[in-house]
Amino acid sequence: MKTHCRSKTSAHCRWTSMKNRCNNPKAHQYRDWGGRGIEVCEEWQHDFVAYETYILSLPNAFKPGYSLDRKDNDGNYKPGNMRWATRSTQSINKRIANNNTSGHKGVYWTKQVSKWRVSISVGGKLKHLGYFFDKDEAIKARQLAEKEYYVDI
Repeated sequence: MKTHCRSKTSAHCRWTSMKNRCNNPKAHQYRDWGGRGIEVCEEWQHDFVAYETYILSLPNAFKPGYSLDRKDNDGNYKPGNMRWATRSTQSINKRIANNNTSGHKGVYWTKQVSKWRVSISVGGKLKHLGYFFDKDEAIKARQLAEKEYYVDI
């Protein structure tokens, strides 16, 4: 058994958390990772050094304002699907909420005004973009806002 002497590092904490939420049905976050079928690739499952070497090779590794993200939010933890991303980039990469009525992020039907409400998260704050009678117009407004506010994608 190899010893890497890195068990108290940030990278090691990320590695153990990743494996726990994907592999341990008793873990608090398992439902949103392992319960959805998200897995850790075989190499990283048993080799912290391989995982750490890979994440350190990525652009913006451990740079302030960046954290690890899976490019394909429904994909596994594996080489090619990982990146260091800003909060803005990660907010567009989230799954569609369970209560979403349009099938598109940030576009919701509101009964109170009988219109489609459009919003976007910018810098961790929700920005209201307006109300629309037409669903397609609402989706278009959201897509335009993504191009404007999510420039680092």
